[in-house]
Amino acid sequence: MKITNRIILCLGLAMLLVLPLFVHATVKKANENVYLAIDEVYEGNYYVAGNAIEISGTVNGDVFVAGNTVRISGTVNGDVFAGASNIIINGEIDGSVRVAGSNVSIDGKVSRNLMAAGSSLVVNEKAEIGKHVSLAGAFIDVRGKVGGNLEVAGDTLNIAGQIGGKTKLHFKEGERVVLLPQAHLMGDLDYTAENEVVIKEGAQIDGQTNFYPFVSKPRQAEILGFMTAGYLFVKLVQIFGLFVVALLLISLLKKKVLEVTDLMIKKPWSQIGRGAAWFFLTPIACIVLLITVIGIPLAGIVSLLYVVMLYFSKVFASIALGLLLTKSLGWGKVSLMVSMIIGVIVFSVIKGIPILGWLICLVAIWWGLGALIEVKKKVWKEMR
Repeated sequence: MKITNRIILCLGLAMLLVLPLFVHATVKKANENVYLAIDEVYEGNYYVAGNAIEISGTVNGDVFVAGNTVRISGTVNGDVFAGASNIIINGEIDGSVRVAGSNVSIDGKVSRNLMAAGSSLVVNEKAEIGKHVSLAGAFIDVRGKVGGNLEVAGDTLNIAGQIGGKTKLHFKEGERVVLLPQAHLMGDLDYTAENEVVIKEGAQIDGQTNFYPFVSKPRQAEILGFMTAGYLFVKLVQIFGLFVVALLLISLLKKKVLEVTDLMIKKPWSQIGRGAAWFFLTPIACIVLLITVIGIPLAGIVSLLYVVMLYFSKVFASIALGLLLTKSLGWGKVSLMVSMIIGVIVFSVIKGIPILGWLICLVAIWWGLGALIEVKKKVWKEMR
């Protein structure tokens, strides 16, 4: 599964980098249809999210889009990152394309690399990919011209185009891989499958053909692989969750976010001490309320607020950590959003360190909790 892992990993990292931009754009343009007219020229990176997105004009920069339907029929002088249910690219991309969606159709020219994952992936006859193509999906159809290597992992594959480099395939059932008469593989064909692929009369393979029989994993190995994939999925969800919550806070309450983080940075030890006290005293108070019986409803409310505060403490700790890092590196002009992205990534990495990471995360929660409590006290005083 080396090819599959590489494709999914690269796409995952790509989407991880652009997710905050997607969410930020969604906050601004949710549920809208976005159209860049054929005579319009957009200078700089193009960030947008909405229901239906169509780019018919020219973008002199990278494109980051997310929505239900994405169509690019114009010219992009940069890379394309897209996440949508339906993605159609029939324009000219002077860079690389990295997309994930249910249905992906490529019918234009891509100067560099194409990387895609989804249910149905189609590279049509008119498509021209300058360098390498990496695809992972259920149904894959490659009929265009590929200048470099072709790497594919999935369920069903048809090849009817010209492949300039090596062709590397990973399929469980080889009979679902068909080289149609129009196929011209100018390099080697390396594939892993249970059975040999179907090569129709007229298909050309200029290089060597190497068949590696598919070996089923033992049951224990499958379970271990499933558990590992589940663990990684949970970790990604946690990271994305921090991104989303942090972005919403910055978008809606930027002044309060800066107030809390400024307090954390100026008085870190006092906030950690205050946060540690509330961290331990709140559960004790909830237990006392439960014992009184009549305080059970209040104990439930306090417990819920306690859990919410602990989560927000992690979010604020991530933002404050990002501000500290960017300041120490001398990046004074970096925006709050960029600092947040750096902080979330670093916080997540530190959290994954065995034992030490857990302790650092706990102290970070105290750090954020103490500042939140102090700011809440100030707000209550102002409201009186």
